[in-house]
Amino acid sequence: MKTLILKEAQSPYTLTLDEAALSEGPVQVRRIEGGSERVVGVLVSPEEYAMFHAWREIQQRRARMQQEHGAVHEAFEREVKAFERMLPQLLEKHRNRVVAIHDGQVWWRWATPKKMSRNGFISVWET
Repeated sequence: MKTLILKEAQSPYTLTLDEAALSEGPVQVRRIEGGSERVVGVLVSPEEYAMFHAWREIQQRRARMQQEHGAVHEAFEREVKAFERMLPQLLEKHRNRVVAIHDGQVWWRWATPKKMSRNGFISVWET
């Protein structure tokens, strides 16, 4: 990676850079002020910036999906806990039946998995 060092004490800066320098890869722009040096920017080719921009969009989309997945997972865990809490009552009232639990309550019940599947539900049937 090439490095450009800015020694001027005033802003804004004007940099002159030939395209050949960018074709060699990113160019760091550093500023020296008061004896210390710090990176103030990085110059990349338009193609490399486009790839970075696409990568960043993918990362942001993944982060959103993970947040959404986390919310779904939490809701599912709440339903599992409700099922575990309700299991003695379910066995007493609905033994050998299929039930759907939503928001911690029996939302629907069916006599058999076949009847449930006619309604478009998927089940795990345990005898």
